[in-house]
Amino acid sequence: MASPPTFATAATCFFVLFYAGSGCSAPRSVGDADSVFPNVIGILPAALPRAIKSFDAYHLEYELLVANSGQAPVVIRDVEATNGNGKRIAELSEEEVASRLASKEKGRVQPGETAVLVMSVSAERAADLKSVTHQIRVSSEGEGARVFNVMGGTVHVEDQARADFAPPVRGGSWLVLGPFDARLPGRRHSVDIDGFRVFPNRFEISLSKMAEKGGTVVGAGASNSDYAAFGEPVYAMADGRVLQVVNHMPDHGPGRPDAANPDGNFVLTEVGEEYVVYAGLQNGSISLKLGDSIKRGDVIGRIGNSGASAEPELRVRLISAPDPLRATGLEFGFRSFRWVGWLKGADTLRERFPTAEPGARRGETPPSGSIVQF
Repeated sequence: MASPPTFATAATCFFVLFYAGSGCSAPRSVGDADSVFPNVIGILPAALPRAIKSFDAYHLEYELLVANSGQAPVVIRDVEATNGNGKRIAELSEEEVASRLASKEKGRVQPGETAVLVMSVSAERAADLKSVTHQIRVSSEGEGARVFNVMGGTVHVEDQARADFAPPVRGGSWLVLGPFDARLPGRRHSVDIDGFRVFPNRFEISLSKMAEKGGTVVGAGASNSDYAAFGEPVYAMADGRVLQVVNHMPDHGPGRPDAANPDGNFVLTEVGEEYVVYAGLQNGSISLKLGDSIKRGDVIGRIGNSGASAEPELRVRLISAPDPLRATGLEFGFRSFRWVGWLKGADTLRERFPTAEPGARRGETPPSGSIVQF
């Protein structure tokens, strides 16, 4: 197996701290006039993101590591992201920060803790996302606490995401969940590998087939066969080679996910220098074996209800290394699909995609809550 550094996506970054106020000797408490509190807050990008296109705009999805090496808890009051031209491209309120922050306590970073803050920024041109710098306002508890500005965590973007993948499913309409939704718990999940932080599910796309009358259920919903996706074929998104197959996991019933085996039955394929995971497959449906060559459009298996799923769905992701649970998820898009609209009640990203209109899309990623046809 490769050494731990290969599992972390390489990041080029600057680590700079600026603050309002003057420092002194040893820190006393956050907010004291002579505290050096700002000096103990660090901001560092966790991985180098790639720009991805969706609805004629470009987007970055990435993580900041906010480290508190001080002696008191820190409250993150708000966050501002600025591009290389000095233009503000994102602002997060204290409430929004709390919904995006993976930490021991909601919205706070405890002494000695490194919390994960999920960020999302957008621009009309990819050139406007070449670099992003952040200002985080932090303080101690209480309304009268002194607020400090901490700047840093500069992200440099070199590449656009690969967006030429073939669809992994066909026929009918499909509900997309995952992309661009920073509030999902799986989006913030990270694994520490000898000091390297990786994010296995950071751009995972789940696909559930829609029933003719709406929703994903065609029956009572008590068994897997009551779901439109169960048993549907799964197709290879790109040419590649099979590196790993798990085909013996049972399909659990609806509402009973297997957290201990999150991918359930899956196939891992090598596609160039990156890797694709097809997870949540049906028990015994995979005919591939280790070392097989596959072509785009070949059948991988069938959709089941194995692993960390609440109902039958396909979960697919592009990762940075050949280990589904110890690699960082990478952005990716499809060569073509038809966007139908938002699922009723699941259009939380509507404001971020105001130009979304039904029709054909090419080289893009559909946002979470979308209904699409391939």
